[in-house]
Amino acid sequence: MSLDNVKDEITSCATADAEKLVTDARNEADSIMAHAKEDVALYKKQGATATAGVIEAMERKVRAQARFDAERMIMNTKKDIIQNVLANAREQLTSLPKKEKQQFITKLLALAKKEIDVHTVYVNTSDKALIKGVKNVKTQDMAGGLVAESKSGEVSVNLTVDELLESARGELLVKVNEVLFE
Repeated sequence: MSLDNVKDEITSCATADAEKLVTDARNEADSIMAHAKEDVALYKKQGATATAGVIEAMERKVRAQARFDAERMIMNTKKDIIQNVLANAREQLTSLPKKEKQQFITKLLALAKKEIDVHTVYVNTSDKALIKGVKNVKTQDMAGGLVAESKSGEVSVNLTVDELLESARGELLVKVNEVLFE
């Protein structure tokens, strides 16, 4: 074998090896690119799923906050209505005409006498003259109504306008709910 033949064979082998290496490198590059494209598609899909989950969670949170705000607004409205009803009732009871106030005080005194043996009655200054049948009538700072007390002073019945309205608050709440909100 001559030197030229050896040279040609080495060149031929080297060229074949180089072409095989280039082909293998291209195949490897194509494989890497295909995997990269699959990975990118997977990441995009996962990102879209995660984004959809975040958006859904935010929507639930916003809806829950809106429901809470609406409930709070309804509760505040109910509270305001009850406060107005009680304020109007208080105003009406404290500004009754004399004849009606006399009847009101008489009924309250009769209720107190059913509870205790009334010895002393406390009323506001303007109602003092309306009390009949009780020897000890004293004045006390109150909007209206009366406080009846036993002889010992240990037992009393509070029938003031404010106490009656406070006692009726729960019942009024139920009635206002029935009338206005159901």
